[in-house]
Amino acid sequence: MLRLRITGFSILAIALRIKHAELVNLHNMTVFTLDDPSIFSGGYAYVSSVRFHIVPNRILMPADLERLPVGTELPTLEEGQKLVVTTAGGGETPMRINYVRIKCPDVMHNLRIVVHGLFLPFPRVHPSRVSTEGIGRWGLDAAGSEVVGDRGIVGVAPTPDIVLRAEMEDHHGL
Repeated sequence: MLRLRITGFSILAIALRIKHAELVNLHNMTVFTLDDPSIFSGGYAYVSSVRFHIVPNRILMPADLERLPVGTELPTLEEGQKLVVTTAGGGETPMRINYVRIKCPDVMHNLRIVVHGLFLPFPRVHPSRVSTEGIGRWGLDAAGSEVVGDRGIVGVAPTPDIVLRAEMEDHHGL
């Protein structure tokens, strides 16, 4: 908890403390999170959906994430909800889960937890709408809408409540 607070992830540290009774029974977990400045500058959706950003009983280090193929479903603590790999990593193409790129892989890890930083909270996607073929480099067309191919819809745009902006390597735009 202290390491998270020191490195700018105080909201996550508080959430983990609040959810302690639920998390203590897990063998290990992978947590995807936003840093404090990102939450305070508009990432409020993360606070109400922390459970959707936790993969129980799996330690997924950056190398493990990069090896996951498109369409891989990852269980979450939120009943009936899964995260989906929407763009496979490798080369110059960054890996994306639920159409969101990981900002800071491996922010912190120990034997029970690994934490990865995100640009945005994960939107909800329906796993059956994500295909392993036909998705463009980013999973969306240039306008950010669904990608349509010969076989119909092969991708899904993020939910309307999340507006994707041009990605920057850091939140200061430097």
